[in-house]
Amino acid sequence: MLAGNTVALGNGLRISIDWLSWTLKEPCSVKDALSMMGYSMADFQLLPTGLNGYRSQLRHNVFPISIQYDGREGMGIHVDVSGSAIADVMDHFFHSRLVSTPFGSPAYETASFDYTVLHDILTSIKDRGHITRLDLAIDDYGSAYYSMNDLHNIFSTRQFVSKFRNWKELVKYHGSDVAGHTIYLGSRTSDIMLRIYDKHLETTEKALANGLAPDLTPWVRWELELKKDRAIQAADLIISGNTVATVAIGILSNYLRIIELDNTRSNRCSISEKWNRFIDGISKLRLYRQEPAKTLDDMKHWLERQVAPTLATVTMSDGGSIDYLYNLLELGSCRLKKHQVNIIRMEGGKTCVAV
Repeated sequence: MLAGNTVALGNGLRISIDWLSWTLKEPCSVKDALSMMGYSMADFQLLPTGLNGYRSQLRHNVFPISIQYDGREGMGIHVDVSGSAIADVMDHFFHSRLVSTPFGSPAYETASFDYTVLHDILTSIKDRGHITRLDLAIDDYGSAYYSMNDLHNIFSTRQFVSKFRNWKELVKYHGSDVAGHTIYLGSRTSDIMLRIYDKHLETTEKALANGLAPDLTPWVRWELELKKDRAIQAADLIISGNTVATVAIGILSNYLRIIELDNTRSNRCSISEKWNRFIDGISKLRLYRQEPAKTLDDMKHWLERQVAPTLATVTMSDGGSIDYLYNLLELGSCRLKKHQVNIIRMEGGKTCVAV
């Protein structure tokens, strides 16, 4: 059983979850949110105000974990867990579900030996609410593949193919020294964004601020920020048995590939051998935007907005006869799709039209 949050690939990359947010459905309580993770009220402190429409907030005494509650009706309870707290959440979740065996030793209670603690946490969230954000981190510790300077050259010379519409680069300075270097693909307002940044610079800044000796090892992090449907789909992939590494690299390789400029058309260029080593043979994983299911009321509103004027024009031009409408209904009844038949049955109707 894997209780940790980090998975190491054979190519040297390390994959982990760097952010996890979820909302619990009503009826639920703060106690429910705490016990689900394995914590108690003693582990948290009450802050003066909440965030994002919630009136109250609890913050963990040590780790960056927050619980938002006391919002408007239907808002439920919202939980945010930063990457540095994921391991502690997993540890508390694990120990809160230990049971005594007949031999007197503790054992973790799970539905299957194949399940991991992470799998069980995501399943527990899905059973009681829904995930709102999931960040997946791919760490190239030692910059064995791409340094930030390498990536600057790759993106500025268009040596890549991407599903993201745009990219930008941000370099932060302290005096004449580079203090931060990040490349963004996509938008923070979308359901998926990729940021690639110099993790060494970030950790060095934090170490010096706390009077600690910095780690001198180069380190580049590739971070996928998934929200809403994209986050839910990625979590479902993990729940269904895929590793965090397979999901992270699979999604990344679906949205981006680094190429050799050996053709005038980028989509015909060969994939860089270094990129092939980077993705380690992991297949692409596609995430799709899930459209809400159409209801009978949705269909009526659409007909009123989009179709009614056209039907009125045809009927009035035909002397007011509605024979064409009957013929149209008969034709449509022969072309019903499965979800349309299901709606008819749910509404108590019949799947045939009498004319």
